[in-house]
Amino acid sequence: MRRINKKWLKTHMGYRPPNECLLFGSDWNSILQLEDGAFIDEKFYGFDLASYKKELNSIGVTVDVKNGCRLLASELESHSHFAVIARIYAYLQKYDWKLDKPDDRTANWIWIPDGSDKGQWVSPEECVLHDMDGLFGSQLNVLERHYDKKLWLWKTWESSECQLTHAECCAFWVCIVQHWNSSKTKNLLAEMVKLPAYTNSDVIQLCNKQDIFIPDDLLLMDLLQNASPDPLFVWYPQPSLPSIPRTKLHEIYSSIGVRVVSESVEKSECSKVDGDFEQVNPSEILIRRELIRLILGFLADPSIEVDANKRQKIVQALLDVNVFETEKPITVGYSLSLSSGESVNVKASQMIRWERESSKVFTQKINRSCGHKANIEFATFFSQVIADGILWEKSERIPELCELIKLGWLLEFEEEAIGFLLKTKNLQLFMEDLEFLNSKFPSE
Repeated sequence: MRRINKKWLKTHMGYRPPNECLLFGSDWNSILQLEDGAFIDEKFYGFDLASYKKELNSIGVTVDVKNGCRLLASELESHSHFAVIARIYAYLQKYDWKLDKPDDRTANWIWIPDGSDKGQWVSPEECVLHDMDGLFGSQLNVLERHYDKKLWLWKTWESSECQLTHAECCAFWVCIVQHWNSSKTKNLLAEMVKLPAYTNSDVIQLCNKQDIFIPDDLLLMDLLQNASPDPLFVWYPQPSLPSIPRTKLHEIYSSIGVRVVSESVEKSECSKVDGDFEQVNPSEILIRRELIRLILGFLADPSIEVDANKRQKIVQALLDVNVFETEKPITVGYSLSLSSGESVNVKASQMIRWERESSKVFTQKINRSCGHKANIEFATFFSQVIADGILWEKSERIPELCELIKLGWLLEFEEEAIGFLLKTKNLQLFMEDLEFLNSKFPSE
């Protein structure tokens, strides 16, 4: 074995051990030439080595055209002839070459020619694909000046399972952001089928753009991310970079078809809430006078265009509910469908549910002494459920009412605090609303 591993086979790149040699044949001839790699020198041996293909393979010689990427890539920097390097690039692309080690990504893989036999090897970080406005030619190497589109490295990355470093990804997107108004840049992005995805590591994975999403709901993002073995959300630089503003990346991602996660999930509530429930007095735990006052004040805002009769009818639906309390969790399901036909399914705490058709509200038992986190959690779910039920016909105003109710809950719907809150929001109750409120809560 020691003798076999010595440099005893004559190749077009000198003597090599068998595991560093290639056997040339008709399959290779369509892409490469003999001088492009460490192919065994058949003229030196004087006979056709193809008849000994099996024996050569058994001692480590690479005989299959699909298996030569590692050897040819490792010899790249020994070449300086542009035509040879271009042929090797074409071969590596055809057979989906992938880097062996993460550190290899910072190596000098790109040849920048200066004539036919001169040039220099540089790293991907020193290159850009385009320079339509002539801004970067003195500082960066512009690949479109030297290589055909099929040889651009980003296309190679996209067609493989290659993982990128933070520096590589930043270098690419800095160029895109700077040239965003160019029609060529937008056309380039339109052709992209994969985009960088967030991973909880030092590497960035390229994923089908139909299967990654813009995280506009961080609670939902955490749930889905923990449930999926694959990345689900688009990449943003961490820490943030002034040269790649998050808002600009968001705009770019949206323009090329990336969806926001909140609009991509299907929400499912069980038709029947499980658990043992006890009916309770609504006004004692949830539907208090100051909650109704807050909602009436919000609905009285002229910009919402809800007259007094409609306001009171909307609020009456909330006053008519029966409230049921349980010790057990109340959950909601979310399903995120992927292009593969599979889906990511998660369950999340909901804590409260309003079934409008049956005029029933189901809620987990409330304990305000459990601390700030428990209180803000319940306030969040409670305000969302109530706002959704009140403004289902004017969904664009739901977030405003939701925030108002949440703050009211945290203030424990204390009368003077709610009065001050309404004034700070420029909201007021008109006489007809006050009369309605007093008629529903006569003893308060």
